[in-house]
Amino acid sequence: MSNVKVLINEPVELKCEFKLGDPKGSITWLKDGVVIRSQVKYSVSSAWERLASLRINRAKLEDAGVFTCRAENASGIASTNCRLAVNQKPRLTLDCEQTACERVKVIQAGQLLTAHAGGRLVLKAVAEAVPGVEHFLWNLNGRLLGSEARGKEESRIVLEEEEVRDRVAVEPLVCKCRLVINNLCLADAGAYAVEASNQEGQANACLRVSVFDRPQPPTVVQIGRERGIDWLDVVWQRPASDGNSKINQYCVEKRILGLTSSPAGQTSAARIGEWVPVGHTSAFEDKFRVKNLPVNTIYSFRVAAENDYGVGEFAEIESPYELKSLIGEHQIGLSTLSLQAIFGLHFWLASFFSFLQLYAAHVYFVPDQFSGPC
Repeated sequence: MSNVKVLINEPVELKCEFKLGDPKGSITWLKDGVVIRSQVKYSVSSAWERLASLRINRAKLEDAGVFTCRAENASGIASTNCRLAVNQKPRLTLDCEQTACERVKVIQAGQLLTAHAGGRLVLKAVAEAVPGVEHFLWNLNGRLLGSEARGKEESRIVLEEEEVRDRVAVEPLVCKCRLVINNLCLADAGAYAVEASNQEGQANACLRVSVFDRPQPPTVVQIGRERGIDWLDVVWQRPASDGNSKINQYCVEKRILGLTSSPAGQTSAARIGEWVPVGHTSAFEDKFRVKNLPVNTIYSFRVAAENDYGVGEFAEIESPYELKSLIGEHQIGLSTLSLQAIFGLHFWLASFFSFLQLYAAHVYFVPDQFSGPC
């Protein structure tokens, strides 16, 4: 007989050719040296002139072993044997190893994970197979991970395979592999898939991971075109990314960098060099009016977006801004001021009395090359 290989749960038939001789003898089948007596698990055909067979309808791992066909009559005994191997394609499971993760939650019965940026993700693949798994292949959104795709970012990614212990004959080999991703970022979100394969085939498993982060800084922060005696507008553009979580509001802060003059009563409350919150706006605003600002002061302003995962990094105006006084040389925002006073004086003389009557006095402010609002 020749050695035979079969997959688990598939049928297999062992055949033995021989001559019974004279006088006719009997056929006996043995497994690992023990006579097979079960007629439920094994079915043995009646011996024909030159052929005997043993059939297993659904092979199990415990059926693997050495089978012997022994022919016996009064003249003697003849036997032959073969080895039956029962193999199994990988059976694969993929789960999150929560005890080793940081800032990761499992939802939807393990099929979806949510993670915070900066956290640690550990996925564990367990495969049962005979023979053992030859290799595990991991990918994220179709891109290979681990040793097969080394790069700068791959230093955060580690693959850890556990050694396979000696298997019990009636059980498959258990092979394990862990995927560890440190310092999670938004680019780590997506569909994680793992493939386990041996000589009999392959198995696949996958799950999805969503990564959330604080918003990125606004792309542009600058001083608006409008200003008043003690106020100005800070304007910005939305961040390039909201961190996969909608923006709730924007936070605006100011910092006094210095004073160009020191009017009485103005500098006592100034906190030079310290960032101070001045307010916040809704997620739909891209402008904030900062009021009650002391003039003749050099400022810096910065803006940050906030979502459910925190306040993002601030973006600051490119250069300091000096809020000059609009009173005096530059009254109410006019570069020059012309004053025209027209007095209409009318005198009326009467025969009985005389008096001076002022009918009107009109003052007009005429801007010359007006460059800002009043």
